[in-house]
Amino acid sequence: SFSYSMSKARAQQIHEELKRAESQLDSCSLALIEQTATYEAAFHPHWGQLFKTGYQNSRFALQVEIYACLYTSKVANMIRASPTAFHRCLSDVLPHERLSEIPSPRLLTRRRPVPI
Repeated sequence: SFSYSMSKARAQQIHEELKRAESQLDSCSLALIEQTATYEAAFHPHWGQLFKTGYQNSRFALQVEIYACLYTSKVANMIRASPTAFHRCLSDVLPHERLSEIPSPRLLTRRRPVPI
């Protein structure tokens, strides 16, 4: 077993250094909180940053990135839209996916088994 002994004076010195470091950390944390509040106050009070949630892309930014189909002359047109609404375009239907437009309705029904 390894044994390490430390003088009382050295232990006190380390304790004081730790207290100073914790105090500096608290000061930095408070400064960061103040700077973050100042930064966020520059954005719209309800919507905040449209494209960011903290350091990540917002849900809205993801929707715009994926679909890029939501057009408006100004963001204020969306003031009544819910921030949790999912905006997406309708997908295009390919000709072979339009079964309801095929003249023969029997293609849409399931075949019945033939009795033996």
